[in-house]
Amino acid sequence: MTDFTMIKKLFHITKRNGFSHDEIQTIKNNFGELPQVFIDYYLELGKDERLNHTQDSLIKPEQFQYFKHSKYLIFYCENQRACVWGIHRNDLSRSNPPVYMSYDEKVWKMEFETLTDFFRRWPICKPYSLLNTAVYRSIPLNKPTWILFVKILKTKVFPFGIGLASNFMGITMTA
Repeated sequence: MTDFTMIKKLFHITKRNGFSHDEIQTIKNNFGELPQVFIDYYLELGKDERLNHTQDSLIKPEQFQYFKHSKYLIFYCENQRACVWGIHRNDLSRSNPPVYMSYDEKVWKMEFETLTDFFRRWPICKPYSLLNTAVYRSIPLNKPTWILFVKILKTKVFPFGIGLASNFMGITMTA
């Protein structure tokens, strides 16, 4: 079983909140073999809304039919489908394959060396995005959200390497 302790600690997750083996089997029926890390995440954390359905979304088992691609298993989608993340079909038999990103589902570039890297770093983007949105829209944030943001800053693990830069409350942050 893949260790998702960091994610669980950051988001105060104390119990399993994932899809069933039967639901994962529907994905296997369409794609064949699946990476072990993929299965572990879907079983353990796949249904957690805070992690997987706030800004961008983990593809739910019943939604895979809408994300069919001949060369990639698309499993994560930006909220307006401006980009998607996937695993190359040739890598589905690997337990911890690389993750690729595409803006047009034609040209793909490797974004993370492993699926574990994707799952461990991606939740860090969520509160950061939430805070940016809150400041932009003048939305008040509760204390737990601020505490989570401070914890994330202390981890020094910042999101993917596409040059994310932002000015947050007068402090320029670059990932």
